[in-house]
Amino acid sequence: MAAVDTADLADPRVPALNLPAKATIAAEDLLEAPKALESITDHVRLTVTRDGLNVLGEGDVDQASLDFRNGTQCEVEISGDRDTSLFPLDSLQAFLKAVKAEQRVLHLGTDYPVRADWEGATKGTYLSAPRIEESE
Repeated sequence: MAAVDTADLADPRVPALNLPAKATIAAEDLLEAPKALESITDHVRLTVTRDGLNVLGEGDVDQASLDFRNGTQCEVEISGDRDTSLFPLDSLQAFLKAVKAEQRVLHLGTDYPVRADWEGATKGTYLSAPRIEESE
């Protein structure tokens, strides 16, 4: 099989999103979230506050939550009080398993996509669309 010459490929355009919350966290810490939530639910709620990053999974009969404290387990920058979005768990798992890096920088806003940047052996950006909740 012939190798693909990447010299002529254009860089993908990343949409310009104004995401007000940023959390920098160690990859191995964030990798614990899908392991803890996969038997409970198929979606995960990421919430950034001044206190840190919270990863919450709620199923029909159970829930689990992981808190990463600002200043000890992660570094948080936020313009408001709280930003939160719901995402498919399998999307988060696929990204975490595929990318080998020491730190992930998550950017998010309330009901906006999450943008994850990393740099290490590889460098890149990952976008995941939020799961939309119906309000009644």
